[in-house]
Amino acid sequence: MAKFASLVVTEIEKSYQKGIRILTWIFVGLIAWPFLRSISTNNDLNIFYGAAQRLVSLENLYCKPYSAEGWQLYYYYSPLFATLLAPFTFLPQFVVTHEVPFGLFILKILWNCLNLYFVYQLFQFVRGLVNPPKNKAGLTFWIVLALVSYRWIFLNLLYGQMTILIVWGVVRAFQFLQS
Repeated sequence: MAKFASLVVTEIEKSYQKGIRILTWIFVGLIAWPFLRSISTNNDLNIFYGAAQRLVSLENLYCKPYSAEGWQLYYYYSPLFATLLAPFTFLPQFVVTHEVPFGLFILKILWNCLNLYFVYQLFQFVRGLVNPPKNKAGLTFWIVLALVSYRWIFLNLLYGQMTILIVWGVVRAFQFLQS
């Protein structure tokens, strides 16, 4: 009887793992569009990059708005973030696509990759916190989490925002305080 129960558990876990793999590939496929689209369009990273350019030129980061597809947007963050992006302003400035300079192009790719890493870390945090079972209920949990978080991740990647970084930082601070 124990052997039969062991086989049933193994089959349930195999089904769970297969479901997780399918869900992961669907999620990755859905995230690919905003990841790639944000590289060739104006978004918040253009403003952050512009602030880094002004910082390197020793200009005021906050006095003039940054133009992005007809919008006049201001830089509201600390100089620290502009300082972290400043090295990208020294990369060659030839235009890659839709008037996106090479340095900004590389920055957008790296920023999106970093955001995906942060999303992965956040999902790992949730897994450790909730520890969903490896059965149909656990798979349902991951499907609901993917559905709830998708729009948030989609928009943050598409618009080159810092929200994922901020949430990741808060979670890491929480983990640090717990240890």
